[in-house]
Amino acid sequence: MRLLPLDLRPGRPVRGLRFAADGRSLAAVVGRPNDPRRRPVWFDLAAGGTFEPVPVGPDDRWIGDPAFGPDPRLFAGLSRSVQHSFVRLIDARDERPQTRQLDAAAWELFAAVGLSADGGTLFVGVVETAREWPDAAYDTGLRFARLDVANWLDAGDPDRIDEEVAGGEPAVPTAFADTGAGLLAVGTSAGTAVLRDLIAGHTLLTVEHLPGANDPPQVDAVLLSPDGRHLVTRAAGSLVVWDALTGRELARLDGPRPFADCAFTPDGRSLLAVGLDTGVSRFDAPRYTLAERLEFGHGALHSVAVAPDGLTAAAGTGHGAVLLFDL
Repeated sequence: MRLLPLDLRPGRPVRGLRFAADGRSLAAVVGRPNDPRRRPVWFDLAAGGTFEPVPVGPDDRWIGDPAFGPDPRLFAGLSRSVQHSFVRLIDARDERPQTRQLDAAAWELFAAVGLSADGGTLFVGVVETAREWPDAAYDTGLRFARLDVANWLDAGDPDRIDEEVAGGEPAVPTAFADTGAGLLAVGTSAGTAVLRDLIAGHTLLTVEHLPGANDPPQVDAVLLSPDGRHLVTRAAGSLVVWDALTGRELARLDGPRPFADCAFTPDGRSLLAVGLDTGVSRFDAPRYTLAERLEFGHGALHSVAVAPDGLTAAAGTGHGAVLLFDL
């Protein structure tokens, strides 16, 4: 086990962990959502050392966790200043980082963001408000926008495509997951998750994380297995695994304490989950039975990621460090 220091100050949880596609670095966001010092960082595993791609100004606020691309120096997120909120795309892969910004129209608000598996498309949740009353929510279907990353960086035009998921209750997108094969999973504020065929432009299935609940908790994370056959939803600290073809519930996973994050191994045979109970749980697929528990003695864990080779995993602690361990 190796401890990587990102920002060793009390109360600085490490969230949103992501390994680079080449396995040579990993990225995360350090700090709680309401922390003005909260910022994305990455760690060079080969050379060592922590790097902050773009300094965060005193008036900037990252809302939610940024979405990282295959090279985590390309990332996007929602940001807020004293004046307004907007989507920010940052490309720090060259010596001179590029920043692109998309402001919400007067009649809309932006929700969660997500990057496609290849980093070529940015997904943005959209909440349309009543145009006559900008602060009042307007009851529409589930809406999100697709932005072309390369065109945005090269030509300054995100080539925005808006989509609305018909049917179901009005909801706000809260999380995205993409396999790179034309399938997009969207978590919602209504306690559901939608699997969308982006090529055909229609919804394949909709699942309820807690069926029959009068006030269902929002699905704050979605995850697709590497082969796209299984969908994982997380809400209120519990995990549910679904058959992505039929929508059948395969497993409902609960830990001693609420789960904060989960990640598949690249071969799809294991699902790792971490939470406030200080340990890493490994579940065997496809039955998702608990195979082992790993305890490191570093307190609650807030995020988890698996390296592309499947041999190493990382877990984010609550005090600005990352645990790197062998699988």
